[in-house]
Amino acid sequence: MINKFVGAPTETMTEKLSTLETMRDEIYTKIIIGESSIDDFDTFVADFNKLGGDDMTAEVNEWYSSVK
Repeated sequence: MINKFVGAPTETMTEKLSTLETMRDEIYTKIIIGESSIDDFDTFVADFNKLGGDDMTAEVNEWYSSVK
């Protein structure tokens, strides 16, 4: 899927993206090396969204609507 977001980082991205990317990298690595089950990915997604992912998605969708 092509990322069409080409704007400046949103407020939530500025505040939380670094932490969320670290969480992502950790769970991917743990799944790949067998420390975590693939089922843990669902928990990661729920946590990611709760900790800012949903807010970032809303902000990017708002941006996209404004530039169409």
